[in-house]
Amino acid sequence: MEIAGFITTIIFIIMCPYNICAQDESKMININHMEDRMYWGTYNDTNSSLEVTSELAYKNNGIRASYDLARDGWVGFYRSIDPSKLSGVTKVGYHCKGGGAPNSIEFKVKDKDNYTFVYICNNATVSDDWRYIEASEEDFRCWWDVNGDPCEKRVNLSEIVEIGFAISNKVGDTPGKGYVIIDEIEGVPEPPKPPEPQWDKIIIIFSLVFVLSMAIIL
Repeated sequence: MEIAGFITTIIFIIMCPYNICAQDESKMININHMEDRMYWGTYNDTNSSLEVTSELAYKNNGIRASYDLARDGWVGFYRSIDPSKLSGVTKVGYHCKGGGAPNSIEFKVKDKDNYTFVYICNNATVSDDWRYIEASEEDFRCWWDVNGDPCEKRVNLSEIVEIGFAISNKVGDTPGKGYVIIDEIEGVPEPPKPPEPQWDKIIIIFSLVFVLSMAIIL
């Protein structure tokens, strides 16, 4: 048992640098704290209304969108962003909670070529507790191109120049008054690449371990 334990310890020490025992040290990247309402523009259809305010939220202040949606209606708010904020990000998400008439949240991003991409969570505005909604690049769908036509382009998060949210009334949603508070847009960074294994050194070390173990046994 002592020999087996000794050999196991040696192998563990050898293989740690090659990511077998590495811990996940990735940290969330802040995209926007959503502290101040003044930087956000708004829009709405002719039959729906929206009021955007700043209030205490998930972490410090967040944006509260109070809406009154007509059937098939929509409202939204948006702001410009430095593309470097999303550089190296593979997923992006936000915290939200709300009440009233349940409707869909559209997380929208626009790239430098003026293509708009969206990730939709249906019937998502109502939640008593804070929830976190996250989307990868594969989850976003190209909504329209520079001419306002449907498109098939894939999003590249490192090229995003505008972010925003729309509240929309879709099939299964309920038109009417409600609110949703959105806070702390965050990104998940790309995981670091593991170091390339140096097989010549690994073979030599394993050979030495084998010789040492045989010497101990004999």
